[in-house]
Amino acid sequence: MREEASEMSEDEEAGGAKERWAPDLGGGGGGGGSVVPFSDRVLEIVLENVLQFLTSRRDRNAASLVCRSWYRAEAQTRRDLFIGNCYAVAPRRATERFRGVRSIVLKGKPRFADFSLVPYGWGAHFSPWLFAMAPVYPWLERICLKRMTIADDDLSRIAHSFPLFKDLTLICCDGFSTVGLAIIADKCRHLRVLDLIEDYLEDEDDDEVVDWISRFPETTTSLESLVFDCVAGAFNFEALEALVARSPGLRRLR
Repeated sequence: MREEASEMSEDEEAGGAKERWAPDLGGGGGGGGSVVPFSDRVLEIVLENVLQFLTSRRDRNAASLVCRSWYRAEAQTRRDLFIGNCYAVAPRRATERFRGVRSIVLKGKPRFADFSLVPYGWGAHFSPWLFAMAPVYPWLERICLKRMTIADDDLSRIAHSFPLFKDLTLICCDGFSTVGLAIIADKCRHLRVLDLIEDYLEDEDDDEVVDWISRFPETTTSLESLVFDCVAGAFNFEALEALVARSPGLRRLR
């Protein structure tokens, strides 16, 4: 009897083990409840509880290295893009990863270019970046370039590609002239900042110089900062006075 009882108990345990419920992790048609993928949970946590507090580039770069889900989520939520060397990454690769950028800072030539140690035409052209950015970033608002070569055609493309463009800062840049500045002043109706700092404008004859200051809208403007002391030659002082009068938010003029 004891042997029979022991055999029955073993059969019952074996049968019980067979009937135990197990979750359907494969997403099949079994009766088990569906399990939310771990990657989706991580993405939700990152988007709602972490990334909204990350404004530092260093913190965001560190977050993107955690796992693939964090990598994708960080790229989707990044609005400010900083590239310290325009040759460090291909423009297309950058625009494919970061799709929601509103502001971009791009540096080109090395620092010793400030001491005329880089030959003319060395490179660091903004055109390849602009052609990659224009169809991907329709809501781009700010461009800051340092030691880059930007042509008048590039300025024209900026004015026509980004309807909400607000901020153009060029530091130690070259390749453009008053023709491009006139297009920016005329077409960028939401412009707040136009800072030209230690730039090298193309040489123009007197009959080629454009009165770009008079191209700003004749209505009230949104200008907050206007720096153009590197622009050689005379300018229309009366147009500048009228522009200042139409710009109640202007805080810096140089």
